[in-house]
Amino acid sequence: MKRYISLLAGSAILASTVATADTTAAANINPDPYGTPWIANLPELTPEQEAMLKNLPEIKLNEEQAASPESLPSTVDNSQNIHFRPIFSQIGGSCGQASGIGYTFTYEMSLARNLDAGLAENQYPEHHTWNFLNGGSGGGSWYYNGWDIIRDNGIPNVNTYGGMSTSSPYTEWMSGYDKYYAGMSNRTLNYFRIDVSTAEGIETLKQWFDNRTDGSAIGGIGNFACYVSNSDDAVLESDSARAGETIIKRFGNSGYHAMTFVGYDDDVKVDINGDGQYTNNIDINDDGVVDVKDWEIGAVKIANSWGTGWGNNGYKWLSYSALAHSLGNGGITNTDVHVLNVKESYTPSMTLKVTMEHSSRNKISIKAGVASSENATSPEHYTSYQSFNYKGGDHPMRGESTDPIEIGLDVTSLVGAIGGIENAKKFFLIINENDSNNAASGLVSSVSAINYLNGGIEYAATTDTVIQNNTETVIPVNLSEQGACSEFTATNSEHETAGRAYSETVTEGETCYGTFCFGG
Repeated sequence: MKRYISLLAGSAILASTVATADTTAAANINPDPYGTPWIANLPELTPEQEAMLKNLPEIKLNEEQAASPESLPSTVDNSQNIHFRPIFSQIGGSCGQASGIGYTFTYEMSLARNLDAGLAENQYPEHHTWNFLNGGSGGGSWYYNGWDIIRDNGIPNVNTYGGMSTSSPYTEWMSGYDKYYAGMSNRTLNYFRIDVSTAEGIETLKQWFDNRTDGSAIGGIGNFACYVSNSDDAVLESDSARAGETIIKRFGNSGYHAMTFVGYDDDVKVDINGDGQYTNNIDINDDGVVDVKDWEIGAVKIANSWGTGWGNNGYKWLSYSALAHSLGNGGITNTDVHVLNVKESYTPSMTLKVTMEHSSRNKISIKAGVASSENATSPEHYTSYQSFNYKGGDHPMRGESTDPIEIGLDVTSLVGAIGGIENAKKFFLIINENDSNNAASGLVSSVSAINYLNGGIEYAATTDTVIQNNTETVIPVNLSEQGACSEFTATNSEHETAGRAYSETVTEGETCYGTFCFGG
């Protein structure tokens, strides 16, 4: 990697954004006090969050591409294909990220790339996102928050991260530019909801499992939330498919938890009202109508993150009828299942590498910006990162360690916003601090912009910049030839191989090894 040095000072602008982490006391649901902890501590949704989820785009059946109901198989189990990773035990109260990242994101990336999710190199760690989201105290978080973090800046695989999880107290943030860069190619694209409160909705969910509602050869999986404690469970009888396995008739009334649906079976049958028969056409709840709430035939398969000691080696079935019930009445949150699309391939073209420290990371947010003029003092476009947005509790940047953290930020979207790399003359690192009591302090020791469109050239602003108290600190990085000197050690032939024109220069009495002329 070649380095381009530009010594620039930081500036300050008033901060205006505040965010706080939501934490919830963890509950161990495992009746065996000596067994693996079964932690359920998903945070309750605020009215605003609930409205946001209900306003997500809804998947409807594509009648031209989806399979006809008559042609759907009677059962689909995506946990049995190579794209679904083995059952694991979440560490701490990370159920939202265990289900959304450990299972669903891993599955969708492995499916998109046709990889074996049984290998650690194709799995993604629950704690990378959870440690950003848990408030620095092990609080719960929603899977969609993890998906947002990955959309912004990616996620490393388990091998790069060093495992699925970190050790207690679950405050550690990953350090190392190369690790962040390695994760930038793994990205979410968007997510949707499927309303499963009706027969049509359950049909849509089955189509998603089978063919993603668009005729794909292999279907998807989905996430949901429920009260898992005190659920009404039964063992399937011999005249049902999956005889001897556990089915949940209705969810309970406490222990908010996130899990993953991986398939369905139309031939699973359970007698919910105790009349000795299995029906879908009798009003078993005496509400005057016959609808999904009365169904006793058909079930979806759940994958949990409480290890193989839960249910049927980590799985249970859930009656279709429970899907139509609301949260707290035996059903799931908003009667919705959330499904995910990912980017099959992605390569960042421009990044920022940042080394910094701060004594209280939940008092700062980090953004990046770009401008089309070398003389600009503020960005024309900027992007934010959910991972570094007043997150992680009152801890140093690395959690328990006060050592500086080195992070990578993908700024490729800014290149597009400015109309191409030829128009990007200056990037900015922007840090907002919300600290009216002046209780915390921080320092950015180095910032560099790395251009992978031109062979990985690194343009750096190397001044130590103190993070200004309770305001906005802006650190610019110029993408220009001015001030280039001493760091260029590549030979002329190496520059030519990389497609760059090259010339020897003398600046302020010091012989430079070369300057770059882009497009030459």
